[in-house]
Amino acid sequence: DLCSELWTALLAHAAATNDIKLSCKLLQLSKAFAAAARSQLAGQLQVQLKISSPLAGQRVAAWLQRNACMLQTLQVSLTGRVAPKFAFAGEAACCTLAAAMAAAQMPGLQDFAVHSLIYSGAESLLCGLTGFAGQLTRLELRMQHCMKPSSKAVEVIAGMAQLRELVLHQPNSMADLDFDDGFEDDFPEYAELQQTWFSCVRPTLAQLTALTRLQVPY
Repeated sequence: DLCSELWTALLAHAAATNDIKLSCKLLQLSKAFAAAARSQLAGQLQVQLKISSPLAGQRVAAWLQRNACMLQTLQVSLTGRVAPKFAFAGEAACCTLAAAMAAAQMPGLQDFAVHSLIYSGAESLLCGLTGFAGQLTRLELRMQHCMKPSSKAVEVIAGMAQLRELVLHQPNSMADLDFDDGFEDDFPEYAELQQTWFSCVRPTLAQLTALTRLQVPY
């Protein structure tokens, strides 16, 4: 019974304790119970997910399409076969996640974080945030390395008027990359791209007046 004291107590407990397992169980009871749970838990859940393979990325995307309305925070870690050393698989997983987020309704999402990204994956995710960039108060896309951002990515960041924390860099990440010796000699433009990233977004960052924490690559 959707009006029962037990149901009300379960929802209250799920919201107060951020019990993701309980929330998922409630979603599985029936279509009516799932709809009620999504409505009453809207914008309240803090969710941490791991994506370890392209298939896992597809499953996360499918879950988001159904349940994204319940999210207040979403943190995703890329591991296993989509970790940075598997660049193509990681980029594909990010594109899948970005497409799901672009199509989802997330009126309560305030905090979004993804760890262990290559730059192209971070670029895809930034562009997937377009629809709700203005409501985010915290964004963390930890890139293993960086390149010059596209105009679209800069435009999305510019729309984050409520943003208080922005992290777009993985500390000490260069030591973790498996580049051959002489990488910068073979690709001299890489050093230039590293140096121009901050200069590309600096005018945009000046517009984010709510910002209190900033960690971006120079």
